[in-house]
Amino acid sequence: MAGPVRTADLPPIMATAHIDDTQYGIERDVPDGLCIRSSGQGWRVYLLDRGQHTEERSFSSENDACVYFLLRALELFMRKPLRGAGEADGDR
Repeated sequence: MAGPVRTADLPPIMATAHIDDTQYGIERDVPDGLCIRSSGQGWRVYLLDRGQHTEERSFSSENDACVYFLLRALELFMRKPLRGAGEADGDR
């Protein structure tokens, strides 16, 4: 069984989903992007839209924040379909 998802796990997952790192921020704000940050009371995930935090959600665990961040990022930014489990590199 896999362990909890950590913010350190996010960049390679985002790259696999073909989501450019200019569209999200991990522990930093990215203009017009999806951001995840630790705070004194847990974790925050939000969109930064014209300098304003929108759709902000708070989480007590890093895992819950990361899972929500990944699902929201896929909804917002995924452009290319992920390769199916049975496909080989030459099947694209």
